Amino acid sequence: MAGAPFLVAAMYTDGYAGMAERLRRSCERFSLEHELRRVPAVHQSISKSGSPDLRYTKPRFILDVLERRRGPVLYVDADCEFRQAPALIGELIAAGTDFAIYNWAADRDSEAYVPAPVVLGAPDGVAGSGPRFFRFAWRFEYHDPSQLLCSGAVQLYADTRPARELLGAWQGTIEAFPQAADDYCLCYAYNNRGGGLADLRPYWLPKAYARYAWWIDVEPVIDHPQYAADAAHFTPILGPEGRKPFYEERAERLAEAPRFPPGCIIDVHSKRLLTIENKRIVKEEPVETEFWIAA
Repeated sequence: MAGAPFLVAAMYTDGYAGMAERLRRSCERFSLEHELRRVPAVHQSISKSGSPDLRYTKPRFILDVLERRRGPVLYVDADCEFRQAPALIGELIAAGTDFAIYNWAADRDSEAYVPAPVVLGAPDGVAGSGPRFFRFAWRFEYHDPSQLLCSGAVQLYADTRPARELLGAWQGTIEAFPQAADDYCLCYAYNNRGGGLADLRPYWLPKAYARYAWWIDVEPVIDHPQYAADAAHFTPILGPEGRKPFYEERAERLAEAPRFPPGCIIDVHSKRLLTIENKRIVKEEPVETEFWIAA
């Protein structure tokens, strides 16, 4: 994608240097202009072991790159990599998009699957775990595309006033709730935005553009091969006058069942849906789905 109208930007600490190099190679593979910046720390809103120094938040980093770049910035986490040319990003910029990110609240098909330790006895005789067997883990149970509940591994910002104001509101939320997760701070800033962001033009990226390992049926364009870190240590956000990062009461509760029943095991090698009792397969059905499993 020589001449792509955006800059890929990421920051990384020494512990992520190897993954940042993998990201760099993938940018070069698709001729994507990039700035990968080594930083001494990341803010505690990003990592449990992070620093309270507000200079190392995601919005501060993105704003700094925007100010020097004076053009659209595609932020990606340093542990991501490009698997295909991200053609959609250029299309969004040409269409005048200010901000793009994956939004769980806009996706009716957000089921996440995780490795299932499985040991089978006779008659199947198959033993395996991790990359072969998966189980349903969770999905976001509400649907409301007017709200944001994001996973922030990939984010697009145009060099526009609304995009900058959103980044400023996100930074302000992190400053107000420094022990909270930065994704939830961004959701809070978006879902409680005032009139200054009324003309923000958002777009909700498909899963392929921020493909976490738990989406085993999604062919990645931008891949996050790891599972996201546990966020249990972060402090919940409850703002003044009952403001929240997400308002369930405004959203539709999903009624449709997950694609693969929660009680079953998916064998991605042989494309089977298994019901297992006492370490034996008691029922199996073929699965037509294609799977892409991170190594």
